[in-house]
Amino acid sequence: MKYLTFRDAGVFHGHMGPFLALGYAAGRIAVLALKPESEFDLLAEIYIPLKRPYSCVIDGVQCSTKCTLGKLNLKVHAVNEIISFIFRNVKRGNSIRLKVRDYVIRRLLGFSKNTEGLSWLLEQTVYSVFEGDIPFKNIRLGEVLGFEE
Repeated sequence: MKYLTFRDAGVFHGHMGPFLALGYAAGRIAVLALKPESEFDLLAEIYIPLKRPYSCVIDGVQCSTKCTLGKLNLKVHAVNEIISFIFRNVKRGNSIRLKVRDYVIRRLLGFSKNTEGLSWLLEQTVYSVFEGDIPFKNIRLGEVLGFEE
């Protein structure tokens, strides 16, 4: 299956910010781990505060997974100050849970420019950004997002 790149996600979203990158990376990790065969195999649930910049992760997940509000295979739940995800391959019955580490959110909110936050995030490993069912711990987010080979 063909997926949108992170750069495509930036065009869709309007800019390539760090919260878009968090959502894109979480979705990309889920796709690689759960191996959906069609755009209907994956179900994504996102738990976030319903305010910007947190809500930017929604567009990242849509672009990296093909889970959309329109197909009803993307659900968004309002919570306070955390960002977490549950992805399920409904055809195979397997799932993955990811939560963005609290210090990552605090760090990203502290940057004055999106580009600074994104640059910092690209250098971090998957394990340093997410906790939970992490299949690719030592890969940098830059590689997950397609900026490194």
